[in-house]
Amino acid sequence: MGYGTNAQIWLAMDGGEVDGNCTGWTSIQIQRRQWIDQKKINVLFQYSTRKHPTLQNVPTIYDFDLTPDQRRAIEFLTTADALTRPVIAAKEIPAERAAAMREAFMQTMKDPEFLQYTKQIDMDINPLTWQDAEKIVDGILSASPETVALARKITE
Repeated sequence: MGYGTNAQIWLAMDGGEVDGNCTGWTSIQIQRRQWIDQKKINVLFQYSTRKHPTLQNVPTIYDFDLTPDQRRAIEFLTTADALTRPVIAAKEIPAERAAAMREAFMQTMKDPEFLQYTKQIDMDINPLTWQDAEKIVDGILSASPETVALARKITE
């Protein structure tokens, strides 16, 4: 609290003003790689529904003792993280065009040249199928008012 951006928080961490931050691992890998290489940080847990491929020994929030209500609220808060960079189109596009775009996207995610480039720039590629993305959105939209209220309380 009190810092406007991750960059400001990270500068405060470098200066010893702040002890930690909840942020995206990919951001750390790209913007503060030296922290990882020099073992300057400890990843305490992953606030995510699934483990990052390079953090398999780090527990997720779900490895802790949660009540069913807490689990639902945290799922509400974390499932959207899997939709980091959604590719969207107008609802009115023809079904065959949507299918072609989905297929082209998934082919790109498997393309060796593309994957080599993403490795060079330390970009994580963990694509979801459109069906999985749709399930996530449906789950968020169907969350009960009680779950949303508890999620708000957790983030305060």
